[in-house]
Amino acid sequence: MAVSTTHTAKESLRRASQIIKGVKDLPSLPAVTLRVLAMLRHPDTSAARIGRVITTDAGLTTRLLRLANSAYYGYARRISTVTEAAVLLGFDTLRSAVLTASAKGTLAKALPGYGVLENGLWRHSLWTATAARLLEAKVRPALAEQAFVAGLLHDVGKIVIAAHHEAHLASISAAAAEHGKALVEAETEVLGCSHAQIGGVLVAEWRLPETLAEAICFHHHPREADTEAALAATVQIADGLAWSLGVGAGSGQETRAPLEEALPSARLSDSMVASVAGEMSECARELERLVEGGEGEHP
Repeated sequence: MAVSTTHTAKESLRRASQIIKGVKDLPSLPAVTLRVLAMLRHPDTSAARIGRVITTDAGLTTRLLRLANSAYYGYARRISTVTEAAVLLGFDTLRSAVLTASAKGTLAKALPGYGVLENGLWRHSLWTATAARLLEAKVRPALAEQAFVAGLLHDVGKIVIAAHHEAHLASISAAAAEHGKALVEAETEVLGCSHAQIGGVLVAEWRLPETLAEAICFHHHPREADTEAALAATVQIADGLAWSLGVGAGSGQETRAPLEEALPSARLSDSMVASVAGEMSECARELERLVEGGEGEHP
């Protein structure tokens, strides 16, 4: 992962790496998903080979084909095989679809120390991902799927902290509440790094592209990123949009930077953000329905 040149960022990333290395049972994605993600990093990998790997997981195959044939992706013809999906969707879109179809098990657990109920982090992540894709499509369409994945996994570091540093969460919450600090600042004060940095290191362990790891790492402080400030800023704005629509992940202690601070880095305008705020709810609910087989009920 590219590392910011600021001393504080370097120290925090070093601490995040130490935390990840010290955890024996890191949060993970299904084995088939991890294998597919590794294959998608190589552009010479064939669609047929990817299809063979995905079809070893019947549940993933069913959910992926349901997504591929949905109005969300907008293909007029029916996609009947995973190999066909890989060819028609392209590797970037296939990556986001595979993660959407398989990440719920990792993201759906309750995180009591953060005040997150069961499925709370999953819904917030999916809504943030949806907003990130829509925002990025307005200025850099080629990166829309990368923005989706970064949004989907932006808070995955919270799972590590909740599971392995639960004793520190009371101190983190107290620091945020008593001193008016943002959650990420309180985390850094107590742990030496934030959930964003831990998440960036974790997704690098999952062999996702470095661009995604850096965007996740700096999604609360996009200007500190070396190369992915724009993508990190898009995720920051998308995160704020999800919260503003009542789909947060926790007790609401996550104070966010004013929108105007992130807009220049993301190269977005107020009108673009307002447009996405108006259309993201329908898109996110459709994704929830598709992932849950059309049976989920959401407000």
